[in-house]
Order: sequence, then structure tokens, then C-alpha cells
Amino acid sequence: MFIGHYGPAFALKSEDNSIPLWQLFVAVQFVDYLWAGLTLAGYEHFNVVPGFTATNPLDLYYMPFSHSLTATLVWAVLVGVWFQKIHGASMKVALLFGVAVISHWFTDVLVHIPDMPLYGDQHKMGLGIWNFRALAFVIELACVGAGIWWWRHRGAEFKMMPVFALVGVMALFHMVAFFGMEPPTKTEVSIISLTLFTLFTVLAYWLVDRPARKLRAD
Repeated sequence: MFIGHYGPAFALKSEDNSIPLWQLFVAVQFVDYLWAGLTLAGYEHFNVVPGFTATNPLDLYYMPFSHSLTATLVWAVLVGVWFQKIHGASMKVALLFGVAVISHWFTDVLVHIPDMPLYGDQHKMGLGIWNFRALAFVIELACVGAGIWWWRHRGAEFKMMPVFALVGVMALFHMVAFFGMEPPTKTEVSIISLTLFTLFTVLAYWLVDRPARKLRAD
């Protein structure tokens, strides 16, 4: 999954609207940041195989340290503890960040072919929706839309236009990746992934968090 991962970030913000959206963006993509770094360092592995699935050419055959369910749970605990101990966050906020990290595994299982291990490199799961390009794209957008709807449904006050602008940029990059991008090299995949995750995080701060801070200050 790509932009669909950000749906839980919007939804979880409804539980404490003071949490910066950009921090939740980092949390929901935390294991993908790890994955990109670990693949560049040679600790996890994948192949670029044109036509491997209908939506992307990634054969993600070895990623036990970032994407197994057990590893994801460990990272979630560490992220929660880091926010509580280092940043002095409440237990509720720490739990929200832990849930944000864990959400990554479950949203990935929706679209991946069976390459999501339960532990180590064993017992891999995935519903395989990546093999249906249009359906996969709709599901990704639906995850984001549901997260925004839940954020608003819970009574949070925020300006919709900056959020729509943010999602529009994300959807545009998603469409290019799904429908118009030539298969990159393995190194390019990791670097492009890190670049886009960081770009979306910066945009979340610039379009959503920064105006909200100014509004509260006024």
C-alpha cells in the first residue's frame, strides 16, 4: 500500500487533535522508512520484476525486520515508549503512535500478495489486491477518505481545503506510480520511497499543521 497508509493517520488525529499530523504521517510509514533504509544497507531484499503485479513490479521476498507482524509490534512499542519517555507524552498519545505504526502491517495485508510474514520470514500473508490495479487504487483512496471522514466525524475542527490539497498531491504521485512510471532500479525504488514519504510529511506540516499553529496562536 502507498497513500492508503495515511488514512489511519487522519483517523487517529481525531483522538487528540493537538498531535501534529506530520508526526502521525511518520508513524504510519515508520516501517517503510525502515524498509527503504534496510534495503539500501543490504539487510532486506527485493527484486524489480516488470509485470510482477498489475500495480507495481516489486517482488518483496525478504523483509522480516521491517514488515513481519512481530517486528512491527516491536517497533510500535519502541515508538510509543520513545514518545512517552523522551517527549513526555501521555500514555494515550504514546498508544496512538503505537497504533499508527501497527496500522501499516494491516493495511499492507489488504493489497500485498502473500509476502507479509507473521514472524521472521515465515507464514506470509496478503490478499493480493495489487493484482487488480483499479480496485487497488480505489481502496487506497478509500482508506484516506475514511480517515478524513472519521477525523471530521469525531468533531475536530480543521480547514478542508488544505487537507484536500495535501491528498490531491499524494494521489497525483500515486497515479504516476500506478499507471505511468517505468520500472526503476532497486536503489531508485528505495530512494524514491524515502523522498516521497518525506515530501508528504513536509506537506502535512506546511499545509495542515503550520496554519493550525498560527490559528491557535491568534
